[in-house]
Amino acid sequence: MVPVVSVPEPTFDFGRVLAGKQIKAVFEVQNVGDAPLNISGVRTSCGCTTALMDQPIVAPGDSARIKATFKTKGRIGNQTKVISFNTNDPNNNKMELRLTGLVQPRLKTEPNEVYFNGSTGKRLSFLVNNYTNPKFKIKSVSASSKYIEVTPQVPLGTVSKLQRFTLELKEGYPHDKIHEKVALFTNDPLQSVIWIPVWGRNR
Repeated sequence: MVPVVSVPEPTFDFGRVLAGKQIKAVFEVQNVGDAPLNISGVRTSCGCTTALMDQPIVAPGDSARIKATFKTKGRIGNQTKVISFNTNDPNNNKMELRLTGLVQPRLKTEPNEVYFNGSTGKRLSFLVNNYTNPKFKIKSVSASSKYIEVTPQVPLGTVSKLQRFTLELKEGYPHDKIHEKVALFTNDPLQSVIWIPVWGRNR
């Protein structure tokens, strides 16, 4: 009589998420043998991931669960986090589970705001740098004032990693202080809008 460990789904693919999101997964560890299965030494490959087991001894025909949490803050790009544990199964005394996916940084402009210092009628530029979505494009642009004109360097809807825009505060802006914003609408389901503050002095 021996225990036999089985994990029906040892890999959890969380797809593509924005940095900062917590990934939670539950792995089922089954005992398909005919003796009690002992689980010990549950550990993770880095401090950004935790794993908790609900029971250390699994009766024949029963199962235990390992709950894993991956904190994506500060982690960018393709990620694979490993959870390992020991068992008394003579043929599988060490098992590994995996969390895998792509962590995308929050889309921002460079610079992340546009500041006019009495620059009415002059143009300033900003760019959007997309790191992880190969099909990224900006579909449309909207400004909070008719006196703000945003011009893309390439046509809207173009698939491009790096996209540059120019922003002009047109003559006739009615206020001394500028407090506006521009919205870039994207095709990225994780971040469909990028907001850009526009502020400064008109004169």
